[in-house]
Amino acid sequence: MEAHVRHLGRLGPTAERYCDATTVSRYLGAETPAWSDDDGLQARWDDVRRSYVDLLGRTEWRDVAREGLAAGHARLTWLVDSVAPELGLRASLAAEGDRPCADPLSGA
Repeated sequence: MEAHVRHLGRLGPTAERYCDATTVSRYLGAETPAWSDDDGLQARWDDVRRSYVDLLGRTEWRDVAREGLAAGHARLTWLVDSVAPELGLRASLAAEGDRPCADPLSGA
């Protein structure tokens, strides 16, 4: 997984890569490593998830997502409505001048 997120970072953003990284990040947050109850493994799992969220938060990745949303990209629209709030990404995808949506994870 660590190699995958690095590879995505090297390839650069596209709407589909944004969707893929968002989906993987959500999975990593919703699931736990079933094969182990090792706290160290869970910490590495969480670190990889944060790496995906950090990638998605980069300016160039946010810009591509915004462009896709403006163009009506169906998968991006669904992700922003259903998955991005869980990851704290929805507010960062609001266009400049738009009122950002509340992030349910922030407690705001």
